[in-house]
Amino acid sequence: MKRLFSILTVALLCVVLVGCGRRCYVCGKNGARYELVGYSLCRDCYMTVMEGIEEDLPQDGTGDTGATMGERNALESALDYLDVLSFSYSGLIEQLEYEGYSTSEATYAADHCGADWYEQAALSAKEYLEIASFSRQSLIEQLEFEGFTHDQAVYGAEQNGY
Repeated sequence: MKRLFSILTVALLCVVLVGCGRRCYVCGKNGARYELVGYSLCRDCYMTVMEGIEEDLPQDGTGDTGATMGERNALESALDYLDVLSFSYSGLIEQLEYEGYSTSEATYAADHCGADWYEQAALSAKEYLEIASFSRQSLIEQLEFEGFTHDQAVYGAEQNGY
């Protein structure tokens, strides 16, 4: 039941997010928010690729690919968050820690979620500009406050007309 609810939630979010981000390299859908080896992917295609990679990893006979259950759950939560909101690397870790994941689990999720942090900065800048007016400098400062690097913040502002 939980899996069905998750699938329905993801399907609804995909409908809501149509038109956001870039096109997925694999399926061509709008809303590609994940980056893998320089290619933009939607969540479904990213997860399919990652599952294929995990199957090819050496296993210890138990089917374990090395990630703990907490790390796998944190990664799933990170992907759920990134489907709906934009986050900086550090902001995502903080959110996952707030949800009760350990620092190492949250860091694992941020390291393995496939997010393009520059694209996340551009999306975050867009979200800010939709709700308030910002000068270029104040937008960059706000993005830096949210945890984006200076380069990511400048990129986000530039992608939104500054």
